[in-house]
Amino acid sequence: DNNKKLEALSPTEKDYNRFAETLREQLAKMEKLKEFQPKEDFYDHVNYEWIRKQTKLLKTDPKYYVQIDDFRIVQDKVYDEVIAYTNKYIKEHRGKRKANSIKAVQHCIVNADKTLGLKYAKTIKKSIEEFMIKDDMYGLLGYANNDEIYSWQAPIVWSVRPDEKNVKKYITHLSPPQLGIYDYFIYIEDPADDAKTKTFKAEFKEKYFEFILNTFRTVLPDEWEKIDPNDIWEVEQQLLDAMGCDKVKHEDPNYYNVLSKKQLEEEYGFNWTEFASKLGNRSAFPGEYWEGRSHYEKIPDKVVVASLNSLKCVTELLKDNWNSLKWKTWWMFIFYKQLIRFDYDWADVYYQFYGKFVKGQPARMPKESYAIFPLSFCYNTFLTEQYVAHNFDPIKTVYVKNMV
Repeated sequence: DNNKKLEALSPTEKDYNRFAETLREQLAKMEKLKEFQPKEDFYDHVNYEWIRKQTKLLKTDPKYYVQIDDFRIVQDKVYDEVIAYTNKYIKEHRGKRKANSIKAVQHCIVNADKTLGLKYAKTIKKSIEEFMIKDDMYGLLGYANNDEIYSWQAPIVWSVRPDEKNVKKYITHLSPPQLGIYDYFIYIEDPADDAKTKTFKAEFKEKYFEFILNTFRTVLPDEWEKIDPNDIWEVEQQLLDAMGCDKVKHEDPNYYNVLSKKQLEEEYGFNWTEFASKLGNRSAFPGEYWEGRSHYEKIPDKVVVASLNSLKCVTELLKDNWNSLKWKTWWMFIFYKQLIRFDYDWADVYYQFYGKFVKGQPARMPKESYAIFPLSFCYNTFLTEQYVAHNFDPIKTVYVKNMV
């Protein structure tokens, strides 16, 4: 493909010397400018004027990103371009299976069926209750680890990724969870906090409670009034305490602790055999092609554990509390807060807290651009191929490689 593009260029466009001369002429013009001389700071010299103009425009037309810099401005432009390439592909391959699939994914959020969304929310609630009735703690933990969309919040996060000691091989990892508030100090009531810090923490907690209630109000419109956001707050405080316990004295500083199945089960009380058998059986979100078919053919004997203390203390915490009323509310919440992101109208609840309040994001991502969110999950390779196909320039590539 690249050779064809090269052959299609005119002799002038393929003139490497002419391209180099053009760059030299531009550099000579830059040298005459007084601000940000290239010899002093070439990056600022090239970008300053452009970023200054973009900043002026964004003050009158706020964008969804918080920080104004060349990366975010260009990234926004790339999103628009990729969506345009996607629309072109769908049009040119109308009726084809792949094109139809891409189109369905592209529009699944902006055209989301709220009736189905509410149905999925009830199914998730029912599944959690079934695990509790059956006293199946590891089943629920496996259920919470079956999709990366929500698994990062599970009390114990399972993943398979390259081995840090040998990246050519993959190995199972067990890691601590990420809590709902990224700044963990907000959960801690410190008597030494000054008045300003106490006010800040109180406001953050109040906004978080609003987000929790609005999430449940959205997906469980007939039951949300029964929800106490303080239940979720207390569970996350319990998890934070467990993650920070100090029962194990020897931890690898690089978060690379290799445990055998026997060590996991006998020394840390985590039934690795049972947990591994529960993975891939059921999914909280619909349409998972692997549901009921994905599992270990042979349960691994070695697992990399990021934090031995977290694994030990969170396992103990789960055994004592996982099926309590407070924890039931928390289990539902970690699924629901992700579910609302797959409906553009519902996603406003997520934006109001995590976007507007936490990040200071002045506006939401437009509907047209928001399609990049599901497309990147399902068709990331396709998006990359489309962008390269429309933007690859062999002459510039050769020039840059020669510079290096």
